[in-house]
Amino acid sequence: MSESPDQIAAAAALADIRQRQQQIVDAALVPTWYWWLVTVLVVALGLAADSGRPAVIAVVGPVLMRRLRRIALTSGTPGTPGTAGKAGTARTAR
Repeated sequence: MSESPDQIAAAAALADIRQRQQQIVDAALVPTWYWWLVTVLVVALGLAADSGRPAVIAVVGPVLMRRLRRIALTSGTPGTPGTAGKAGTARTAR
């Protein structure tokens, strides 16, 4: 039995939908390296806070948070650090 043109078009449309869904899922995933970096920065901040020295906390806290923000803003493509502004992504640093 031969497939009708409508069935062929429907199969092609479904394949296109599956491909677009996979692109969305891939774009929404946060890379593993990012979570390891967040872990290291939060532990460092905790150690600084546990030191009980206001000067250490005052220096380490903002430095770590700026670093985390910079990493977050410069990772435009999941899994690829430093690609902001490429491939149509528009991000601005403050």
